[in-house]
Order: sequence, then structure tokens, then C-alpha cells
Amino acid sequence: MRRPWQDDPGNLAAPSFVRSEPERALPRPRLLRPPGHTRGRASGGSAAAADAVAALVVTFVLVLLVYLLSLSSRPAISNLAPKPNSETPPGPVTIQATVNSNAQPIRRVVMTLDGAVVEPAVTVKSDHVWVVTFTAVLRRGQHEVRVDMIDQAGHRDGHTWSFTAAGPRLAPTVTFTGPNPGDSIPTGLTHIAAEVISEGEIVRAEMRLNGNSVPTFLTPDNTAGSSAQGKSTARTWTLFTEPTLAPGSYTARVIVEDVYGSTTQEVIQFSVVSDPAEASARFVAETGQYMRNPFKAFWEAHDGASLFGRPLSPEFVDDRGITVQYYERARLEQAPDGAVTLGLLGKEALPAPAAPVEDPHNPAVLYFPETGHTLAGKFREFWEQRGGISIFGFPITEEMYEAGVRAQYFERARLELRPNSDGTGMEVRITPLGEQLWRQQRGGE
Repeated sequence: MRRPWQDDPGNLAAPSFVRSEPERALPRPRLLRPPGHTRGRASGGSAAAADAVAALVVTFVLVLLVYLLSLSSRPAISNLAPKPNSETPPGPVTIQATVNSNAQPIRRVVMTLDGAVVEPAVTVKSDHVWVVTFTAVLRRGQHEVRVDMIDQAGHRDGHTWSFTAAGPRLAPTVTFTGPNPGDSIPTGLTHIAAEVISEGEIVRAEMRLNGNSVPTFLTPDNTAGSSAQGKSTARTWTLFTEPTLAPGSYTARVIVEDVYGSTTQEVIQFSVVSDPAEASARFVAETGQYMRNPFKAFWEAHDGASLFGRPLSPEFVDDRGITVQYYERARLEQAPDGAVTLGLLGKEALPAPAAPVEDPHNPAVLYFPETGHTLAGKFREFWEQRGGISIFGFPITEEMYEAGVRAQYFERARLELRPNSDGTGMEVRITPLGEQLWRQQRGGE
């Protein structure tokens, strides 16, 4: 038999004999403890360290901010000219700097050059930006510049730098080396030359004769010594032309311009004559030198070609204040009274004084008590035939062998015995002492 309260699950009114499961207990909530409520001493030490680190970070950030703010408000000096450790070209040097005060207006700027205060020109871009400029011609060498600036808040900044100046820039100099003003030269091919000294490259070189341009050549002179422009970087050139001129009067004008725009002109006047004997100057093409009176007249009157040789130098005033000119075997000198004499090249070239000797009382031997030396044989014959005392002076040694050659020194020359051109005998020659001493004077070139 069916039991409705048991067999009908949908009968809710039926009594239930099923035991219910015991109720589950709810979990207790965990309480969060504050950070300070930690267990043990170790936990308390870690928290203190963390606090200290945080404090240091905050302090560092604040200090950095203050430093950056101070930098932004400090004066600054920039755009330096000339650039530090640079070298300027010859001529005026412009020193310049831009001063920026940033936060405060500029109150004062001071510039010193090599320790001395200078007065620069000031261009005010704004209350905070000034440009200071100073221009001067400086000596050659290193220079030191310092620029100091103070703003309205009293902030100060200074900067020092150095540079090297090439020295003053001079305009090119032009000196005619031949002919000289007022010279008269023989007709025909004429050599007109000038020495040009310049610190900058020559960009224009022109010569005009009686107003007309003539073909002109400019060649660097690599053998020139120190220039007239002092201890500078000046270079030397030779400017020349070689026209064929008829008798008449001429005006030569030289115009040169350097790379810096400096221009120099020089003018001379000379004449051309048909008779070479009437000319006051003579050009020797083999050595590129002029002979002028009175040296030219002396040279021509004394068989200069065989005795003295060709001119090697221009006329110049030596350390004694005497006008001289070197030739291959002699040095012509002009005395204060205008007379021409021969330099004492033999004395200057003699390595050491020679002891005098006794008079041999030999008719074939000349004895000179003035110097205590003798003269005989081929040397005596040559000496007597070619001018004697006036050309060679007294003997200052006896005959001797020097460097394997039979030779004898005289006050103004040295004679030596050499094989003649056809090898059949010996002949006397004049040693080229002029060439040797001129080379020494020019530094052994």
C-alpha cells in the first residue's frame, strides 16, 4: 500500500523523517594589524631604514632642484673669439665674447688682455645679453684674455682663454733692385727688377713703363734672409721684366696687392743710352746683378772680368757702414771720400797669421818689411803684371801647400798655382775668395 507521505515527494505536508546535516560554522574574519604592530625587533629596524632612505631621496631632489635653479640664474660667457688655442692671421685681432646673465640684468663687464684692463665696445642685445668686442694689433706670440661679468644680483662669472697672434700685418714693400733711380743703362735688352716683401700672398703684380703695362714675372725668393719687416712670417718675391728699350727716358711703376687687400706702388725714373761707356749702370745676366758707378767704372778700368770676376751681390752697407759689393774674386768697397778700394779678403780668409821671415837678400826674391814676407817666382811675376800692391796688397804668408795646392796669401787675395787648360804647364790663378766669403755671409748657401 502506498504511503503518500513517503512515496510522494511532492507532498510537502508529509512529515519528514530525514535528518538534516549539521550547519557549517562561518570563518572568523582576520583583523589587519597596523605597520607598527609587527612581530619582533627585526621588523621594526627595516621600517626605520626605509624611512631614512626616503628622507635622503627627498633631500637629494631638493638640493638638485636648488642647484639647477642656481645654474639657470648664473651669468654665462660664450661665443669666444678668437677661439681658444687658435692662431690668428697677421693684422688686427678682434677679441669678442657674448655675456648672458640669464635671470638678472647685467651690471658690469670687465675685459683684460695679458693682465691689463682694456675698454671693449659693448653691444647691448638686451638687459641680459651683451656682446663685448675689442680690436687691436698685437705682437706676435701667445696672448691671454679674461672676461668677467657681474649681474644685478651680484652673481659673478669669468672665463679665461688663450690664443696666438701672428703679429702686425704690414702692407707689401717694394724695392727696386735695378736699375736704381737716376741710372743710365745701355740700350737693348733691359732687366728691370724689384724685391717684394709681403706677409700675405701676392694676388696682383704689375709693372708699367711710361704708363704701358709690360709682361711681368713674379718668382718666390727662397734664399732671402730675414726681411725688412722684422721677425714676422713675411715672404720675399722677385718681380721683373726684360723689355728691349730704345734710348730715351723711362718711368717704371710697380703695383702689388696682397691677399688682405693692401696695395703698394713704387716708381723710379731712369734713362737708356746708346753708348755703353756713357751708362752709369751695367746688368750682368749670368749672376742677375747690376754694377753701378763708381764700382762699374773701377771694374772696367782694372780688367774686372779677369781679376775680380762677376758681381755676386747687390750693393749694400755692411756692419762698418761702408758700401760694398761682392764679386767672385774680390769685394769692392767705397771709402767715405768716394774712392773705390778692394776689401782685405786675404786677411779675412787666412786661417791663422803666419810668422814673418828674415830678408833673404836674394835679387830674385822681393822682401816686404811691412809684413815680413817674401815674393818670388810665378807668384811674383803674376803680382807685378796684374797690379801689384794696389790690387793684391802685401804678401802675408810665404808660398805653401794648402789642400794639396801651392798657394800664397796676400792682403786682398790668395794666389794659387794650377795646371793650365791644355795641361802643358802651371799657371797662377786668383782664388775665388769673394764667392767663399759671400756664401758664408749668407749662411753657407
